[in-house]
Parts: sequence; structure tokens; C-alpha cells
Amino acid sequence: MTSPTRTELCEKIIAISGGAENIARVWNCATRLRLSFVDPDAVSIENFKTLAKETEAGEIPIAGIIERPGEIHLVVGFKARSLRVELGASLAGARSEDLIP
Repeated sequence: MTSPTRTELCEKIIAISGGAENIARVWNCATRLRLSFVDPDAVSIENFKTLAKETEAGEIPIAGIIERPGEIHLVVGFKARSLRVELGASLAGARSEDLIP
């Protein structure tokens, strides 16, 4: 199995988060990508654990997953900011596609 590219990783994060419409907020600290959800019950921590295994040898490995009420923090090291920027662009594109008739 090959590790996902940065773009594929963003697409997978969106998909296992229940889609773009279920992601309420994306932000980061120095080493964590943080996501909060509209419906946290639609998100499975097991899917994030599977994704972490897929990224072990990749460009942005997910070294850990931290659950908070209504949130998930992905420990990705100092690439957290760049991943947040790319994920934000992916979300903006996904949401604008939903608006196109």
C-alpha cells in the first residue's frame, strides 16, 4: 500500500469526517491539525486510526490522534499549518462545488 499524497490525505480526511458539510472548523497549533464537527457522532475514530496507519511512511505521517468532545486532533508535526492550509482550500472547493447547480 502506498501512502497518500498531501492532496489525497486532505480528501480522505474530509471523507472520513462525514464530508465537508460536517466539518465545522479546522485550525492548528504547532504540531496538530484540529478539526471540530457539526455532528461528532458521524465521525469514527477508527477510520482516523486506519488513516494514520496508511500515512506512516508518507509525506505527512499522522503520529497520533487525540479525541476531545466534538473534536479530533491529528498529530502531524510541524507540517500542521501547511496541511491546514491545503485542507482549507479543499474544503472551500468542496463546498463551492455543492453550490453549483
